[in-house]
Amino acid sequence: LASDEVFEPPEEGRIYKLRYNEMIARAYNKLYGISSVGLRFGTVVGPYGRPDMMYYNNANKVRRIADTKRKYSHIRDAVSVIVSEIGTMQSGFKFASVASDSRTSSDDAIKDFTKWYKAANAEQYVTSLSPRRRSDATISASEAPTDICFVTSLFSNNPKLIEREGPYPIANYNNTDPSFKYYYFTNAHDLPSNGWEVIVMDDMDKSFSRYITQSRWPKFMGFRHYKLQGCKGIIYSDANRPPRDLRSDIWEDLVNQVMNSPSGIMQDRRPGRQTIFQEMHSIVERKKDIAQNIDTSKKWFLNQDDFHDDASGWWNMALVLDPNNVQLQELFTTLWAHYSNEEGSWRDQPLYRYLVDKLDVKPIPLPNGHSTYFDRVRSSGKHHHYNADTNGVSWT
Repeated sequence: LASDEVFEPPEEGRIYKLRYNEMIARAYNKLYGISSVGLRFGTVVGPYGRPDMMYYNNANKVRRIADTKRKYSHIRDAVSVIVSEIGTMQSGFKFASVASDSRTSSDDAIKDFTKWYKAANAEQYVTSLSPRRRSDATISASEAPTDICFVTSLFSNNPKLIEREGPYPIANYNNTDPSFKYYYFTNAHDLPSNGWEVIVMDDMDKSFSRYITQSRWPKFMGFRHYKLQGCKGIIYSDANRPPRDLRSDIWEDLVNQVMNSPSGIMQDRRPGRQTIFQEMHSIVERKKDIAQNIDTSKKWFLNQDDFHDDASGWWNMALVLDPNNVQLQELFTTLWAHYSNEEGSWRDQPLYRYLVDKLDVKPIPLPNGHSTYFDRVRSSGKHHHYNADTNGVSWT
């Protein structure tokens, strides 16, 4: 693929096989000018098999639904191609799909794998995999996502905030649908579910020191979480703006609209004509960040040749998303590649504005505004500020 081509997702099971490496390569090239070469191999096999993959664990299913003449690349050919690419780097980034000359059919592969499986007790290996990889091993690529997933998050060390903005009671909603799933991401243990599936991610502090960064992962990168792989649409809202008890067809209509849009994103446009730098000044005044972080972000923005201070503003507290959309994946992955460095502003809105403009993404508006679809939990402002002394690591 040339560097200016759009990445088209696979025809089947695209949500299960998102091209994360390609998106990261594209993001780092656009943000930092880092060059890279990506090689995409078909299913690579070897003498030890791949017991973590669907075709292995479901050998009989493969025989029924898959083309038994499908070919698998051998590990020795994959290594040869990688070695041959060393030293051929050029400016930019490129990707190539690699075919193997010496490949084996699925029937032959299954025979070899079954022999090794019995000898090596591979079941223990599959059991030891992370939940995400166990999920990958059992999901068929022919299964299309059907769920509408409501997602929210709260990461904090402030008990008062956790109590105030914990899982909103949706268990008694009058409007329910079996395809609606509710996921609440948090670092807090022993929260009442109130109708949500609470996903505790208490090890996020090993990767990100700021609580606000941790809370943004479900918003921008939650589409990668294994629990959300069956979602055809994701409806994200901040913890203090839970979804209202609306008829299922209203939510279905929003998801269908966003799935038919080029950007895969639906959200409110920020009112007024406040520029990015004016917004950043307001953030400091409202004690939503400290001047040191804002100055760091300003310097970075000014070093970008394509920075436009008057880029459109957007509200990010409520989003309707198509997790399969290529533009969305590129935007969110690029944003996360820079934001997660935790070297600039705590707030994601200024960077989001810049990247929406840079990547020419055009979100579609929420009909009648987000308050039509999302409630608001009133919270005291003093419980929603980050501690400046610890640079956003803890709450005040």
